[in-house]
Amino acid sequence: MLVTTQMVAMGLIAAAVWGFAYYQTDYLRAKYYLHLDRNGAFNNAEMLRYHAVVLAVAYKGLRFTPPLMPSVIRLDVLKHTATMYLFSIIAYVALTLATSCNTGSLAGLKGNHYMQPQCSQTCGYDHYVIGVYTTSSLLLTLRQVKQTFFARPKHIETSCSAEILGCAPQWQEFAPVCVADQMTTYVSPCHAGCSGVEEVNGLQVFTNCTCTASHHAIKGPCSTDSCTGAYQFHQMLFAMLLSFAALSFQAQGTLLLRVVEPRDKSVLLGLAGAFIALFAFVFGHLIFIRISDTNCILWQGGRCHLHSKQHPYSMVIASGSMVIFAFIITVTTIVCIKLADRRRANTAQVELISESQLTR
Repeated sequence: MLVTTQMVAMGLIAAAVWGFAYYQTDYLRAKYYLHLDRNGAFNNAEMLRYHAVVLAVAYKGLRFTPPLMPSVIRLDVLKHTATMYLFSIIAYVALTLATSCNTGSLAGLKGNHYMQPQCSQTCGYDHYVIGVYTTSSLLLTLRQVKQTFFARPKHIETSCSAEILGCAPQWQEFAPVCVADQMTTYVSPCHAGCSGVEEVNGLQVFTNCTCTASHHAIKGPCSTDSCTGAYQFHQMLFAMLLSFAALSFQAQGTLLLRVVEPRDKSVLLGLAGAFIALFAFVFGHLIFIRISDTNCILWQGGRCHLHSKQHPYSMVIASGSMVIFAFIITVTTIVCIKLADRRRANTAQVELISESQLTR
């Protein structure tokens, strides 16, 4: 029972953490309208942040090995695991309640529906996509209708510069810009109707924008200043989530390896890996795919570029629910072990009394 329940709990935690991390970019886009530039400085800072996870795991690993823990104490390890799960649940709640900010208005967004602003529809016409698509078949049908009846000749060039402004590459479709005179964020330079770009004192400015009277737009969302603190707090909580997950994995792995016979350890490792892969890359992945598909509001080029404001909450609920189930499983295991130990102690006491009476 102990081995099976803990492998299931490990699978649930793996699914929760992997799904939440895999769709982290979509989460940040939907919640903060952020477009992260994966340059060298950003990657170095991200790697440095995760060093805290490595240090936490290394420190706790010393606690689970001789001479600090000569023999494994099942209840102590399980209590440590349950504590990590509880901290993870608190972190998910904090992600929901304490990391919000005012992102302002997004041009073309009405409720959970998005449509390219009318002022920029002459720019990048092939990217006039637009609404909520929850099934691939519906999207394919709409794209076929557009290509059949409204497609422009291939030799006609739009007013947007695909190479400079990223209108053509599918993976660059979400690149928010801020129109300062309106304090409105646009999904991309193309959706703001911009056809030029220049650099002023190191700041990238898009020009000839048809959606603003000033004809200028600045790279990045208008909510950059108001959401910086919330985004940094989110990153801190995310690093803590990874630390809690790694510490729980470490405790459970130590427990499983030390409660089975040495000859069964290789089989145990194979089963644990199978459970983790099944939960994380099959069940969990399907759940997060469904969430992403349901909350998508800008689908183009075979992928979703922007999700609704409900998407971050849906991700937190899905991941948090998996952690809650793992917490319940672990607590139930602790209770069952305590009850079994109590029954075993009572049985031993009764047998001892019976033997003493027989010797008389």
